[in-house]
Amino acid sequence: MKSLLQYIIVILVVGGIISCSDEPTLNLDEELLTGVKHAPGLISDLREESKDKVVIGNHSYVLKAYLWRDFMPVNPPDGKPLISINTLVNQDSAAIPSEIEMKQQYVIYNDSLWVTDYTNEVSNDPEYELERISRSGPKWGPNVKVDVISKINNVDTRKTYLLIVEDQNIERVE
Repeated sequence: MKSLLQYIIVILVVGGIISCSDEPTLNLDEELLTGVKHAPGLISDLREESKDKVVIGNHSYVLKAYLWRDFMPVNPPDGKPLISINTLVNQDSAAIPSEIEMKQQYVIYNDSLWVTDYTNEVSNDPEYELERISRSGPKWGPNVKVDVISKINNVDTRKTYLLIVEDQNIERVE
């Protein structure tokens, strides 16, 4: 009985230490499989865990997002699925180190969540910006506001950050 009590105390202490970390407490690898889902609770947790600016090393980073749907005449009448470009910006205008990676994107529209991995398309020009693209999203909008969250990893330290930019318009391209 005494060893069981000691075991419980150790678990509570370790759990308390872990919960004081700056890293998100959501297990994003297990909880968020790609696709669109109705997930108000998860959306609330993501918003709570996300920051509009993060400091990694000695540098401050913010996220920019541009989202659109293509309605050009050669496309279906209801338009093509959502495309999103996310740009990680080092506010110090210093080069983004190679150990910083953008891994996954979360787009929130009302109570719906689009979770997707970025494509292999990567741009790092200028060197203080890292751009990633997500394609084949839902057919939301156009002309509706969404919140965009990017999961950022530091491969050297194995830390994960959630960076958010809110109230982004889904544009209509014609």
